[in-house]
Amino acid sequence: MRIAVSTSDGEWVDLHFGKAEEFHIYDVKDSSLELIDTRPVKPYCTGSPSLDHAAQESKFDIIVKALRDCEMIVTLKIGPGPKAALADEGFKIVECEEKVSALAEKIK
Repeated sequence: MRIAVSTSDGEWVDLHFGKAEEFHIYDVKDSSLELIDTRPVKPYCTGSPSLDHAAQESKFDIIVKALRDCEMIVTLKIGPGPKAALADEGFKIVECEEKVSALAEKIK
């Protein structure tokens, strides 16, 4: 299974989905993780209300495209709107604060 993880340091799942500037992409096999890629994205959430909804949707669509080959997104937190939209796109969403190295056992 391929997963995308929002992490600031590669050690912990410690970023909100909308604040992530990159996602670490792992292949999960048996009980191990293999880092296969780091994919930069523009953060979806800027911290201030945006009047430009089209720009927000465009950022979201770019993130979805960047993570398209992943089955699961593991993140510290995610808002209900993006969570539902990602589920509609076929992604499984896991919210946790966990060491990245422990994810293979946790998501079996």
